[in-house]
Amino acid sequence: MKKMTIAVLLMVISGFIFAQSEDDFEVRQLANGTVEITRYNGSERNITIPRKLFDIPVSGIGRSAFSYSHESLPIDTLTIESGIKTIERRAFYDKSLKYVYFPDTIEEIGDHAFANCDLQELKLPKSLKTLSANAFSESLENCTSVSISVSSLTIFDIAFGSSSIKELFLEGVFPKDRRSIGKELFYFPNLEKIVIQANWPDRDLDIGFSQGFANFYKLQGRKGGVYIKNGPLWTFAGTQ
Repeated sequence: MKKMTIAVLLMVISGFIFAQSEDDFEVRQLANGTVEITRYNGSERNITIPRKLFDIPVSGIGRSAFSYSHESLPIDTLTIESGIKTIERRAFYDKSLKYVYFPDTIEEIGDHAFANCDLQELKLPKSLKTLSANAFSESLENCTSVSISVSSLTIFDIAFGSSSIKELFLEGVFPKDRRSIGKELFYFPNLEKIVIQANWPDRDLDIGFSQGFANFYKLQGRKGGVYIKNGPLWTFAGTQ
């Protein structure tokens, strides 16, 4: 009986691990010798985007690649392997995604790429250069914490829309050659905590944050650390 139980368990585990097949993906070849995913035909709710398909490196996820695939199929978890650089517009629109794990090779996230999802957490990678408009709009109602590395971002539009974010963790400062930064990027009505590095310049403070926080940060001598909101006022809680 024990042997039979173990055998069944192994079959179930094996079936789970190998349920996703590269044949579930449709791709198109690019001039640089890589492929871009154009459609997903599988039925898995926990998906891994592999670094290679059909022995060719995957460099991107195409426009609406998953949003038009099995429209009624929600996706719970998305893991993107290292090597993928671009996620095109509406790639995962309205897919009810809860968790996304980005590698430090992602450079661009297109508009509405993850809109209308249900993300429980969000951590954007250091490699990100372009974050387009509404990339995560209407997706953060159940997400209370967001971590963003802004060191490489040169184009950063209003990406989040309405949200319930209470904690914002910012790593680095925007590069000097940044070209376009959306107004009030980090203005979230329920925000209670900001962890930020020192010496953010006026041009980014005044555009990216609420006036109340920007003014208080300057009054603190632009110190890096933890800032806590108490009612309508901000306080400095010290370095982290």
